[in-house]
Amino acid sequence: MSESHKYTINLGSNKLKTDHQYLRYEVQSYEKSEIRKLTAYILNHYTKQNISVSKYRKLKPFEFNWTDEKRGQIKGSLSFNDIFEHIIGSGTFDNSIFNLPRLESPILDSSIDVGLPQPLLSRDGKRETAKLNLPLTLGDNFPISPKLDREGFATSNLQKYVTQNIVNLHKLLVQKSHLACSIRNEWFNNFRMMINECVSAIDMQLHKIYLLAEYRGHELGLSFDQEALGVRHGRRVTDKFNWIVKITGKPLDDARDEVAGFCKIKDLRNHLNHFDPPCFCCTLEDVRNWLNIIPDIGRLLWKIREKFNAQLSAPIVELIMIPKVEFVPLNIADDRPISNEGIGYNTSIWQNA
Repeated sequence: MSESHKYTINLGSNKLKTDHQYLRYEVQSYEKSEIRKLTAYILNHYTKQNISVSKYRKLKPFEFNWTDEKRGQIKGSLSFNDIFEHIIGSGTFDNSIFNLPRLESPILDSSIDVGLPQPLLSRDGKRETAKLNLPLTLGDNFPISPKLDREGFATSNLQKYVTQNIVNLHKLLVQKSHLACSIRNEWFNNFRMMINECVSAIDMQLHKIYLLAEYRGHELGLSFDQEALGVRHGRRVTDKFNWIVKITGKPLDDARDEVAGFCKIKDLRNHLNHFDPPCFCCTLEDVRNWLNIIPDIGRLLWKIREKFNAQLSAPIVELIMIPKVEFVPLNIADDRPISNEGIGYNTSIWQNA
């Protein structure tokens, strides 16, 4: 049995504040050039044009119209600056404010969700059930067709839900950061979930594009060469990013920083899922650094969609717009002690792995 040791935590004259918020969002100063590009990208997909930021900024408010299945013909007007100011002010995009269609890609985001509280009986009066088939956006030749005939639920797409969950969990981790100095509460579980969701969001989008190329490539103008792409499973993540240029002809060469950030999150996900080595350690400065990578997951989703010529979704916009996080020590007025070398997360992972 190892010898026990006693340590002293010097809290000075202050009592321990159990409600102290160790993490908080900085007063946000957005990179306006990025938000202008985001605004132009959204508007170009609505208008089916390719107008530059500089040209949009010179345009006067313009008219639009579209057809809603329930409300019929919808007309209105808006300007580039209307959208730009809305995104900066709200940190997201609410299409209803502008009377615009829902912000989403029909083939990457649209979803049909069903839930049955009891068996679905056929109309002929017999004690037989009717199957509810869930349509997918992957074409008639796709071999999987989800079916439900009794108590249960089904969805055709989880992309928007997973992306929104990342945003919600990020906010929750900051809001409840007074719990962050212990793993014996829901904070650590929420942290693990958020990291997992980040990898799922990227994986889901890459696999969806691969399958769209395989089953609807000719219709959508996508290339599909299975020998060049390789199988979908058991692949390194860098191989999956190489699918983009092979499917769309457009290299993902403007997303190096975002891919590097994603790889850090993926490695962290692997540790948090497999616990090899079977331990974990991190400082809250480590946590802050990880949280500040998360908006790059949204930027990576955006850059992948740009190659695919697909619209964004409101959750992706909100993910990109997450403010930076800062670490706030308990005794903020005191001089911080000099940190020892060799502490934190890097002490709980295999070296040179």
